[in-house]
Amino acid sequence: MTDALLLKNHITVPYLPILGPVHPESITTKLITDLFCVGPTGNLLPYDKDCRWYSHKAEKLLLEHALHLKNGLILPTYNSATRRIKLYCYGDVKKSDVTFLSKKIQLQGTHISVITYNQPIFADSSSVAVFLKNLKQSDMQDKCENIEILKQTNAKDLMALAVNPENEGFLFLSKRYGDGKLGPIFVSRRNGVLAGAIGPIDITKDSLGKNCCLPPYIGVVKQQRCKGVATKLWMSAMNYAAQKGAEYLILQAETDEPSEFFYSKLGLKNLGRVFTGVIS
Repeated sequence: MTDALLLKNHITVPYLPILGPVHPESITTKLITDLFCVGPTGNLLPYDKDCRWYSHKAEKLLLEHALHLKNGLILPTYNSATRRIKLYCYGDVKKSDVTFLSKKIQLQGTHISVITYNQPIFADSSSVAVFLKNLKQSDMQDKCENIEILKQTNAKDLMALAVNPENEGFLFLSKRYGDGKLGPIFVSRRNGVLAGAIGPIDITKDSLGKNCCLPPYIGVVKQQRCKGVATKLWMSAMNYAAQKGAEYLILQAETDEPSEFFYSKLGLKNLGRVFTGVIS
């Protein structure tokens, strides 16, 4: 059995090293073979969601240290920017297997995280839920009033959202949005003041050639939460994505946090949990 087929047979949540969450139907032997070929190089696959941010990948797949088990597989990666090793565990992987591999490949000054699916190996693991939104004809009718596209010259307005730690991604966006290379960001204002935002709404081809809406940032200022702002922003963004031909959106949210409840309430399909534990 090839490594690509071995991995494919043990995937229970559609989440891959380097690529992160992907559509379940896109997990083919060819996709995994592409990942094994490009992952160790730092180059980006054309359907990697990070293509809109970077030209090169800091995280690389360490295939030479992959651990093959009787009914499982551990794939390590190393991120040169964060100096973090991640051990992606598929199939029947025990804590002793993780400990063995971590001691074998530990680099000086690195931290090691362990990624598992649906069930954690370490009791104090954090987790995210992977969600799938299939875009339909009805999504084209969900444009809301009082929602506008943020002008690129007003990108600094997003700083109002970055005040809250959970919205820190908007600090990054405030610096990148003005370069004209990203899709639109939708905003809501109350009395002329920014209340919330979602975006950028970018669409790309996945490994099967389907139109995929890349996961956007979404945030609402603390004073305007629980007033329907996030729902209106979401509906307007999905309207735009559907109009542009997007077939689906796949994203992740921290479990037991407002974002998970929000996506569940909107009817997105929960594809499972991804757990992260820390060894060192």
